[in-house]
Amino acid sequence: MRRLRGGVLVVSCLVPACLVAAGGRAAARDGVRVTIGFEGVARVGAWTPVTVRLPVSGTARTGTNRMDDDVRVFAHAEDPDGGFVRSPTALRRSDGPDAVFSTTVRPGRPTGLVRIEVDRSGAAETAPNETTDHTVEIPSLLPSSQKLVVVIGDLPDIQRACRLLERDDGFRPRPVLIADPSTLGRTPLDFDAADAVVVCGAAVAGEGASVPEEVVAAIDGWVRDGGALLLLSGSSSAGIDSRSTAATWLPGRPSKLVPLRRTAALETFAKATRPLEQKAASPLSVPVFESLDGAADAVIEVFEGAAASELPLVVRRAHGFGTILWAAIDPDRPPIRGWQGTDTLLSRLVERCLGRPQPPRDGESTTSDLASQLSRAVDTFDGAATVPFGWIALIGGAYVVALYPGGWWVTEWVKRRGATDATAAGVAWLLLPVTVATFAAVPWAVAGRWRSDAWLDSRCEVADVDAGEGRVRVHAFAGMFSPVNTSLDLRAAPSPAIRAGGDPRVAMSWFAPAGQGIGGTDAASPHPSLASADYRYGDGLGRLLGVPIAADASRLFEVRWDRPAAASEEGAMGVAGRLDRDGQAALRGRIESRLPFALENATLAHAGWLYDVGRLAPAGIFDLSAGKGPRSLAASLTRQAATR
Repeated sequence: MRRLRGGVLVVSCLVPACLVAAGGRAAARDGVRVTIGFEGVARVGAWTPVTVRLPVSGTARTGTNRMDDDVRVFAHAEDPDGGFVRSPTALRRSDGPDAVFSTTVRPGRPTGLVRIEVDRSGAAETAPNETTDHTVEIPSLLPSSQKLVVVIGDLPDIQRACRLLERDDGFRPRPVLIADPSTLGRTPLDFDAADAVVVCGAAVAGEGASVPEEVVAAIDGWVRDGGALLLLSGSSSAGIDSRSTAATWLPGRPSKLVPLRRTAALETFAKATRPLEQKAASPLSVPVFESLDGAADAVIEVFEGAAASELPLVVRRAHGFGTILWAAIDPDRPPIRGWQGTDTLLSRLVERCLGRPQPPRDGESTTSDLASQLSRAVDTFDGAATVPFGWIALIGGAYVVALYPGGWWVTEWVKRRGATDATAAGVAWLLLPVTVATFAAVPWAVAGRWRSDAWLDSRCEVADVDAGEGRVRVHAFAGMFSPVNTSLDLRAAPSPAIRAGGDPRVAMSWFAPAGQGIGGTDAASPHPSLASADYRYGDGLGRLLGVPIAADASRLFEVRWDRPAAASEEGAMGVAGRLDRDGQAALRGRIESRLPFALENATLAHAGWLYDVGRLAPAGIFDLSAGKGPRSLAASLTRQAATR
């Protein structure tokens, strides 16, 4: 058994083993119904929920109106190499008219094929090892670069609003309207494919709320993990139960509703061409909050009145690692419903949630996203390197010269020595296999100069600590280089200090760059791997079993885990401090390191600006007033410099 440095992955070499299962083409054979993604919409490279419904009467042959507990359901999805990865055993959610099973897969190919395996081998009165497979295709599998907006509530104007965001380079969000919110996933990982979630206040307010509390909690966990939520709740804010999870999405506790008599600020923000006309029967009412929760993290973007906190209309604030954008409108009610400025208003709000990615520069041929850069870096190993192109060109050129004119020159030289034509022909025929064998051995010997006979690994970890909530989030990327043909068992193993505060939620999978390049998730053909075969998960998403790997080849893996940590835990806070903003929106205050090691080249990022901290020693304190002042975050990430 070999342990990766730092203990992120524990690997053991096993006898090659592949999961073999035949896939049928019937999407609803034997009454099996499969729902994938958001209303059949998913995205390549993102975790995707899969719901399988099995009819009780068609699968349980016991004569009773229930299904045997031994029936197991699995889902298989393709990875970028074309091998199918079997999910853990699907969780059984209900046993009503249909038995409902839910699990999560990660499609890595644009074909969108998902294979459903129903194992009844342990059920009563069934044949031994009875297993049926159903291969289905995701109706709408989006490329990895496509922005996806999940909409919950009555919001037909979102389609036109997303069309307004379309630009020449192809950027255009794809909205998905959820008809039945109860079909959504129950875990934060089920919303991984969404770039933004839009929730109308009426869907989570009052007794008529259509979103189950389990789904609300899953969305809340997804936002805290780094998602973006747009909450549209004006007068409906008063109907949200203060004890529910949705109440934490509001900027504060609503005290009363007041009519919004002046709408100039809202019209200006929406860039509306026509004013918002209010009728006496349907005035626009907005909530007034007792106090803005987390005021230090909140940015009031639109307001009416003399002060920003007097009557806020659009508020953006942090929620864990994510953001919540709240707007004091009910788009499913008049007067907002039917207003011609609703389209532009929604487009501005959605754009705030998604951000606006920079278009590719002229002549740019490489992918510049962070995941692609990480994949190239992690796929580089100390002790193993590719053969330089100069050697390849030299050997190839020498081989061509040896065939001709080299072969012809040797034959003519033999003839000039007095040999007969038959002898010269025999020399020519003998020379061909000798040349081929020689130039087959030369590349082998040259490649041996750079190859490695040892197992090698490379990794990168990105750790985030939310000092306010004591939340820890880690993304780890690891690469394994194998000197032999074998298969691997991998287990995500966070450090004992992390596990001491509670079992973290772990999700491990393959890792591949986005895009249509070789090995990319959007490539038309799978990566030409010599070890493309099926493998499976163990008892959870933290274990991969039977992962094939070829000799002198590498495989890349991604691990994400997070858990809430108590603020009293030693080192859980990481870095603490009290910061405030001055009149020019620049940060002021001090930060203190509570880590047992020094931070090198540390920077502080806030509101699009970077503050150079430098070296922060254990228990060290940095005063922002002693620094050089902020610099642009965008210019630093894109490595741009001003020329004038």
